[in-house]
Amino acid sequence: MQNYFPLTDYTYTMKIAYLIDQFFEHGGIEKILAQKINYWITHFGYEVVLITCRQQEKPFVYPLVEQVQHIDLNIQYDLSKSYFTRVNILKSQKHCSALKQIIKKIKPDVVISTSFTPDQYFLPYINKSIPKIKELHASGFTLTKNMGGLKKRLFQTLKKYDRLVVLNEREQAYFPDYPTAIITNFIEAAATEVADLDKKKNIILAAGRIAPVKQYDHLLKAWAIVAKDFPDWVLHLYGAGDATLKNKLQDLINTHQLTTQAYLMGGTQVLAEKMDEAKIFGMTSETECFPMVLLEAQRSGMVVLSYQSPHGPESIINHDIDGLLTKYNDFEEYARRLAGLIGDNQKMHYLAQNARRNVSRFSADVVMGAWNHLLMTLTQKDKK
Repeated sequence: MQNYFPLTDYTYTMKIAYLIDQFFEHGGIEKILAQKINYWITHFGYEVVLITCRQQEKPFVYPLVEQVQHIDLNIQYDLSKSYFTRVNILKSQKHCSALKQIIKKIKPDVVISTSFTPDQYFLPYINKSIPKIKELHASGFTLTKNMGGLKKRLFQTLKKYDRLVVLNEREQAYFPDYPTAIITNFIEAAATEVADLDKKKNIILAAGRIAPVKQYDHLLKAWAIVAKDFPDWVLHLYGAGDATLKNKLQDLINTHQLTTQAYLMGGTQVLAEKMDEAKIFGMTSETECFPMVLLEAQRSGMVVLSYQSPHGPESIINHDIDGLLTKYNDFEEYARRLAGLIGDNQKMHYLAQNARRNVSRFSADVVMGAWNHLLMTLTQKDKK
């Protein structure tokens, strides 16, 4: 990544159009998008237009500075059905037409898409003179799995973007003949000093949307193996999402007699405060591209124990230095490492202290400097 240059070094203005399907649901993509938009405006003085397709009048889930412009196209896809069903194909045609009109009207210098709605496929063909960037926040491990037929042909359209931004080198390997760039996400500096590990509570914390990919059942099964050996410890799982899956997770808690040591806490607006109270962060996901929640956990002084999931955790955690990685999808091994960690206070202190220090690798200044270099290169503004 490029070095960060202060705002005073820039003499150009920039208008950025940012595309996402919605900005009312909690999620890592939405959170980092808010941070980027606010940074573009407050540090670079750029103009940013946020374009959604199904926001309607819902409030923003994360705060945005007042200078941001917002346009909602009001394309309400039927999310209970595939995007390739007739009803959604018709809506995608309307989506394409509306997006063409908006881009023509606002005349952005660059368009950045984080969407996984159909617009990601037709966006490169809209006003080809405007550079287009596709941000990938999902792992290529998942995106390219069982790919064939129409899905494969559509995925090839991503080559039409001027850049495909991936979050780590392992992800870049899934796109060998695409115009890729590697730029990580960033973590904002902690507002206050967090409590020393000894002052934290004996809490194992997990957080994220309730979805199959997070494999919270693995975490609960691992905890069930060792919980009886640590009666003064509890597991708190924060997140909202799939109601049916949430009921299954609660059934798992009941079945393993964990009702006094494992709790589904629901969603929270104060996750950082909850992290400041807890000692260990647990992750057992099927895939993770660049889990921001791990950076937040490290910033808070927590000890991170994660599956070596494809491919995000290994791009953040230096194993046995600022966190621990365990064998992928082996919850019994995870349980053994968890028990060993809880029983070794000196080890926990070592990992937590390193995590607080090493998370500075992902500072906003470094990451947004790399983003700005990319924008300047694509728009040729650095050559004018």
